[in-house]
Amino acid sequence: MKILWCTIDRSMHSAQHFDWFQKAVADVNNVNRSIDSKVDFIRLDTRGFTGRMFGEAIAKGDLDIGPVITKHLNKNDDYDFIFTDSLFAFKHPEWEDIKIPKGYLLEDLHEVMPKQQVEFAIQHGFDAVFTRYLHPLKEFHPEVYNNHKIFWLPHCIVKEDFVEYATHNKKVTDVLHTGNVGKYYPFRKFIINSLKDKPYFKHIPRIHDKHRATHPTGVNYIKELSLAKIHPTDGSKLNYAVCKFMQIPASNCLLMSPYFFELHELGFTNGENFVATNYEALVSQIEYYLKHEDERKRISKNGQDLIFEKHTTEVRAKEFLKQVETII
Repeated sequence: MKILWCTIDRSMHSAQHFDWFQKAVADVNNVNRSIDSKVDFIRLDTRGFTGRMFGEAIAKGDLDIGPVITKHLNKNDDYDFIFTDSLFAFKHPEWEDIKIPKGYLLEDLHEVMPKQQVEFAIQHGFDAVFTRYLHPLKEFHPEVYNNHKIFWLPHCIVKEDFVEYATHNKKVTDVLHTGNVGKYYPFRKFIINSLKDKPYFKHIPRIHDKHRATHPTGVNYIKELSLAKIHPTDGSKLNYAVCKFMQIPASNCLLMSPYFFELHELGFTNGENFVATNYEALVSQIEYYLKHEDERKRISKNGQDLIFEKHTTEVRAKEFLKQVETII
């Protein structure tokens, strides 16, 4: 099975999970000889742009990448599948003439850009959509169910990075909060407002990509998580199982979040491998688990075991390749 993967350069982005997953898929054949696969990449140089800025420039006609895929296929046309995790950057009419099965990844599902990508994919004959968030997909884009095969591709982590730090680091931060607190995250705002005066609380805000050198990202972010005992978060108003739901437990840190159904389908069980919380219970639950160390450690370890078993890049890469096999 030979795959052509169309993507963008995200080397300057704070979030690196796209690159982690690409590497895992490309390495599957080296790790597991029973899986015969090869991946080639077309990687657009988007340095100086955010993904959103680049996509908007394409949509407005201010930037034209040209038929880069067709040019590549003219030199090598023996691919079984074409995949893009950056359809917003590859919105070019050439897709209509490509007869090889093709699919695209949707991460965020709300607002204008995902809607434009879905419309483009349907118009240009894409065969499959891969989504990070299965249940929200039904709410935001029900039309894909009549036009594409649907595959769930939840977030995942690089196990080796978390094993190195989560196993050896001493817990020195009682309660940590990291990440975006914009308009889609009212519960995260509540977390900060409720805990900001508590002596046990530490907050690290989400930073813009251009400031990534001054804030913990990559391995340094993993180190911060692994130093924490408890990390409350949420999946936003949209109930997205964002990457934090994998990263926090993988760090052997107690995940606390409001419950939504997709957590159950990912393997999370309240009181076993995470703690379901809400506006009324948050502070009292945090202080309970700070005092009850054995119970906190049990749940944290169970959470880490879940992630290492079901939600690593290696596991997800194999799942992805099996999904592609059903398309080609």
